[in-house]
Amino acid sequence: MTSTTTSPSTPAPTSATGSPRLQLTALLVAATASTIGKSLAVFAAMWGLDFSASWLLPISIAAVGCWSTVSAARRAAPDRTQAALRAGGTCVALLAAPGARVSDAMLIVAAGAFCWLTAALVGDLVQARTGHGVLTAPSAENAWLDSLLVGVALFAAAFVATHLMGYAGAHLPAWLPSPAHSQAATAGVHGYLSAAAIIGHAAVIEELLMTAAVCVLGRDILPAWVIYTVSVSLRVAAHLYLGFAGIPVAILGITSVYLYRKYGRILPLMTAHFAFDFGQLFISY
Repeated sequence: MTSTTTSPSTPAPTSATGSPRLQLTALLVAATASTIGKSLAVFAAMWGLDFSASWLLPISIAAVGCWSTVSAARRAAPDRTQAALRAGGTCVALLAAPGARVSDAMLIVAAGAFCWLTAALVGDLVQARTGHGVLTAPSAENAWLDSLLVGVALFAAAFVATHLMGYAGAHLPAWLPSPAHSQAATAGVHGYLSAAAIIGHAAVIEELLMTAAVCVLGRDILPAWVIYTVSVSLRVAAHLYLGFAGIPVAILGITSVYLYRKYGRILPLMTAHFAFDFGQLFISY
């Protein structure tokens, strides 16, 4: 399976904060470290193993927050955008403080700043390598139809994966451990505002970083099967807090990578992901 978009030979520009490839790689590692670390810690606890990844959380959050603030100061962006990103970066950094009381407003501002920074960094590299932005896919005669197809396809994949996860959770052998808390409780959801921030953050982490960033970083360097393996492995690892019932999320990962490589459209993936997760939460509540 190969991408249908062409890649110009123009090298990625180097900014004041380093090359877009280096920035994006650092953000991918920092942003996914705490998510995967927490998931693995919960999975290990199911087996009675004393594995704590709590030290990863403040380090990862502080790194992303500081990176946001520094990037805002050095990027050629309007003053209001820089001020908003600095505020968001500060909120993200504050989340790392021991015993910090996190309000829904802080979560929303921090999640918004993180989304902006991630889209900007991915966009820099996508623009340099494909000639179009991260949110503006290659022009096509039926662009709206492609976007609709991508969104519907991912929504359907999420539906199938969720039902398989539910079935697997109900039919796992008795000797396999199961999570002690619900998915919403483990994620820290305690209301609709926090849910919107957490689900939005998850959509960015999984679609913009684990899918688009991995595909762009591996473009013309890694074979397709390696890109699929890395992206899907990151997504499954981030859902191991659900136990073995979280493995069917691989279906969603494979679908996301395929759709992005074929159509180059990330916004429909993020929108469908957010809409499905929020809808599921609304129904469960």
